[in-house]
Amino acid sequence: MSTQDRSTDGLRSGGAFEPNELAELLESLYAGGDATSAFAALESAQPVVTAELLVAGASVLRRHAAEVRTPPNRAPVDIAVAGPRDESLLDLTIGAAILVAACDGTAAQSGLLADRTGGEALLHALGLPVQETAQAAYDALERSGSAWLPGERFHPGPTARVLRLGAASPWLGLLGPLVNPSAPSCHVVGVRDPAHTEPLARALGLLGAESALVLTYGGFLSSGASTETSGHRWVDGRVTSFSHPASTRPVDLSPSGGATVDAARLESVFEGLKGPLADALALNAGAALWIGGVLPTFAEACRWARSRLAQKVELSDFCVDPPVTSPIRTSPVPDSTSRRSPHLPRGGTRRPRDRRG
Repeated sequence: MSTQDRSTDGLRSGGAFEPNELAELLESLYAGGDATSAFAALESAQPVVTAELLVAGASVLRRHAAEVRTPPNRAPVDIAVAGPRDESLLDLTIGAAILVAACDGTAAQSGLLADRTGGEALLHALGLPVQETAQAAYDALERSGSAWLPGERFHPGPTARVLRLGAASPWLGLLGPLVNPSAPSCHVVGVRDPAHTEPLARALGLLGAESALVLTYGGFLSSGASTETSGHRWVDGRVTSFSHPASTRPVDLSPSGGATVDAARLESVFEGLKGPLADALALNAGAALWIGGVLPTFAEACRWARSRLAQKVELSDFCVDPPVTSPIRTSPVPDSTSRRSPHLPRGGTRRPRDRRG
């Protein structure tokens, strides 16, 4: 029996299997192996999820991915939902990423699928571009602090198909945040299963993330949550637990009305409309600003995100046209002092974690 056959049998059994078996099976796809049986095995498998298993799978997919360089004065944070996402809910990750960039942070998202209510459909309804080349992504990050990288444009065929399977797979979908082509240094990720928060946080750290926060409660922090939002955080080379208290207000998980309706709701929030959606965006953006090192505490980051939402966020700021041709800045320069965080030091400098080079 070949190595590939042994790996496929192990996956199909649905029991525990070794990380090297997953790595060998994935490598066989790029070497022209039996794709039909391999993908069937991946789709039907129900393994015990460990950090080592996720690292083994992600390491293979990363080796075959396109590389997206990031400007040296930018340290992107990825805001993502791993695994199956409830299509009946508005995709908060895009709104949170926009708010992060508006708050002097940097956001680079990947794995967006065109057939989702969120993803590219929502970006299109907002009038925002996706970045289809590495140079376009670099320019977008340099100019506006945000980039959206559709996984199927930055990964070869086998990886793209694995990502598509991951959109419906509780375990395979955990690989998505691990293979963002911009290699973000920081991550905020939502998962459905509480058992997956610790291994995913650890896997992100083992693959080089400086910090990561993996949460469960519909995949998002919600100011209207009737139960505690919990998860795990990777920081300083170790995993610690994290929790956000429940709210006494009614639950509002922002049901989706389709891309056009969702875009209109987000635009209203960016024009200053208060309410549960604005609160949820501020909490999720605050988590990313904190994890990304823009502000030192979660509370400060959330306050800054809320205060920024009280002003108008111009979506046109996130359209890169024409392409950037000026030299890379050594520090970001705000458009006006009224749009700066009151918590950030004068002169536009950031904490060291959000600077490179």
